[in-house]
Amino acid sequence: EAKSAALTGDAPSFFHQNLPAGTDWWQTLQRAGQPDRRLDHQFTYCSTAGTVTVTFDQAGKVTTVTG
Repeated sequence: EAKSAALTGDAPSFFHQNLPAGTDWWQTLQRAGQPDRRLDHQFTYCSTAGTVTVTFDQAGKVTTVTG
C-alpha cells in the first residue's frame, strides 16, 4: 500500500510512482491525501519541489501526472 504524500516528504516522484494512469479519483485521495486545489478534472498538490497536477478523464481516472 502506498504511503500518504505527507509521509514521504511530498516528493514529485511519489505522485508519478503511486498514481499511474487509470487510478481513480478515490484511490488518488487515499494515496496522496487532500489536494491543495480541485478544479475541473484536476487535483493540484504542493510538494517540496513545486506543484504537482493530477489530471483525470471524464470517468474520474488519472490520465497524467505533471510536476
